[in-house]
Amino acid sequence: METFILYLIKSSLFLGLLIIFYRITYKKETFFLLNRLFLLIAILSSVIFFPFLKAMSFIPTQILPQISDLQAIALNPIVIYGKESANQNGLMLILITYFTIVGMLLIRFIFQIVQIMRLYSKSKFHHATSNYIYTDDHPPFSFFHLIFINSGNNIKDTARIIAHEKVHVKQYHTLDILLVEVVCIFHWFNPFIWWYRTSIREVHEYIADQGVINSGYEKQGYQSLLLSVATGSNLMKPENNFNSLIKKRIIMMTKPKSKGISLAKYLLILPMFIILSLSASLKTNEVYANVKEELSMNSQALLITSVIPNKNQSASENPQQKPKKKTAENDVFTVVEVPPEFIGGENAMMNFIKENVSYPKEAREKGMQGTVYVTFVVEADGKVSNVKVLRGVNLLIDKEAIRVVK
Repeated sequence: METFILYLIKSSLFLGLLIIFYRITYKKETFFLLNRLFLLIAILSSVIFFPFLKAMSFIPTQILPQISDLQAIALNPIVIYGKESANQNGLMLILITYFTIVGMLLIRFIFQIVQIMRLYSKSKFHHATSNYIYTDDHPPFSFFHLIFINSGNNIKDTARIIAHEKVHVKQYHTLDILLVEVVCIFHWFNPFIWWYRTSIREVHEYIADQGVINSGYEKQGYQSLLLSVATGSNLMKPENNFNSLIKKRIIMMTKPKSKGISLAKYLLILPMFIILSLSASLKTNEVYANVKEELSMNSQALLITSVIPNKNQSASENPQQKPKKKTAENDVFTVVEVPPEFIGGENAMMNFIKENVSYPKEAREKGMQGTVYVTFVVEADGKVSNVKVLRGVNLLIDKEAIRVVK
């Protein structure tokens, strides 16, 4: 349950960052195909790729040559009775509300699809051999390979309308619309997702308008057609409405083409996505920076970093293993010949810590939990010394972590 909520938070954050980046950088450019590609990649990466990235560390191994990392110690569930029960009930209420709204929006979405199918089934003059569907009282739109046309238009206008809608059909714009609608349903609480829907529809219309002009139709006559069909209601959402965004479309048609140098701005996409991909490693790298800063050890010691997370955290959030060095007497070794080991091995040490942690009563009552990052030194005789908390939760839990490690 907490994992799903965390996923929604992460994906919403990435969606917001990327759409803000788009609106600042690319929205006013006339490279419509590139804008469409960016928006689709931004949506897919934000809901599928970025939220599932594991923490990674890219710190050179020579930075901390004497540090050896232990695995994460995931404590056995320590029930925080009163608070945990209240927290679980609160989370359950949030999820019930969330899925109730999702269900309502899904039903509405399906109803809109059914409306289109009903319009197809009852429209006059449609034939099985044609994808042109003539209607009596609806503005033109396309849905997959079907092109719905108002039968009241004259032949010349109908030709331009069909040219416009053919672009939507050939470029599979309906798939984009359906994708955005589904993401909007599951991210209804995220204000940024509605910007994606608006931006996708704008780009679709710009592409279609550009296709009509490039096919040889006169620009002023086409713009007059846009104004003449601007009346009428927006029927359904999963289709491309010919009469939407009229003012913006006319402005974009009369706007000079973006210069080739503006293409250089699209090179920013790569570093932008790299930065977002590496964002999952920030926590890990911060811990290592603290280790380096706090490091004050003599040449006879081996420092081992141990991480004690709460029961809900995974090992992937913890620093990855680094090459080990052992120092003894006045000799410095480049490899670990006899690494220090807890009696019974690392698993025995993990079990020892799990079994001996006594969750402070006050922390349990207040619902305190978190990750404690601990360093300690293994002396030449095997004793543990210099136990330090690099990053803790609060005084009570930090003291307990130090006590068990000692």
